[in-house]
Amino acid sequence: MALKAILNRVGKRRAPKRPPGAAPTLPNLASGGRETLRRELERLRRELERLDRENQELRQQIADQRKQIEEQGKQIADLERQLAGRKKDSTNSSKPPSSDGPAAARRWKPARCRGRRQAGGQKGHPGRHRELEPPERVDQIVPVLPCNCRHCGQSLPPRIEQVRTVGDVRRYQVSELPPLRAQVIE
Repeated sequence: MALKAILNRVGKRRAPKRPPGAAPTLPNLASGGRETLRRELERLRRELERLDRENQELRQQIADQRKQIEEQGKQIADLERQLAGRKKDSTNSSKPPSSDGPAAARRWKPARCRGRRQAGGQKGHPGRHRELEPPERVDQIVPVLPCNCRHCGQSLPPRIEQVRTVGDVRRYQVSELPPLRAQVIE
């Protein structure tokens, strides 16, 4: 079969075109045609052997690479499993913080990003505060007097009777719950 293909190939190079449906003819074997065929056949056999060797080498390389890919896939899966086991803690799984252990990395809290506004109520913001109780509902009044004037630093009288005020007096109320006592029924 291969010889026939070779002969057809050689014959096609040398022979003129034949009409469709005509039987193939062998090349002229006289005047060195046979020697040319033998050399061509030998060259084709060497090329076939070379291609077979190359094919075998490539198949071996493919088999080796498949084996290497399998081993690397197993190694990657093992490393991913190890990494997942190490990285799981209370921040990225449903584990409680007590299971983190002493070697676990402390939780990292990002630094607060300071914006243009300062903390607390902004200018123009209506204050929110508890309304003061009327003086009739107040149980005890404790006067608090400063020791020194905050403007000039001069000492102020320590008694409320000696004090003269200018403007409104500031009031501040503290509501405290009385101590609870259990009710015992016998």
